[in-house]
Amino acid sequence: YIGVQVVHNRISEVAKELSKMPFIRFVAIMLGRYNILAITLIESPEQLVDIVSDHIVPIEGVRHTETSIGIMPIKYDYRWGRILDDDPED
Repeated sequence: YIGVQVVHNRISEVAKELSKMPFIRFVAIMLGRYNILAITLIESPEQLVDIVSDHIVPIEGVRHTETSIGIMPIKYDYRWGRILDDDPED
């Protein structure tokens, strides 16, 4: 999980940029501590460092990120997610 704080006039633009990244699986504009929540699947902590440092932090308007790693899923209901095709423009 990657919480992203963004300057307020760039929230939508940053969310759209994140949603175009193939390794980001979920993006939502949030109310609360972070403006955006992005979810990715990683194979190593180093991969998460690369994603955040090289791809997210350089986006114009990103002020701060905070990561959390889920280590023990308790429940996952696959029925809640929408199935989308590969074309993000649709």
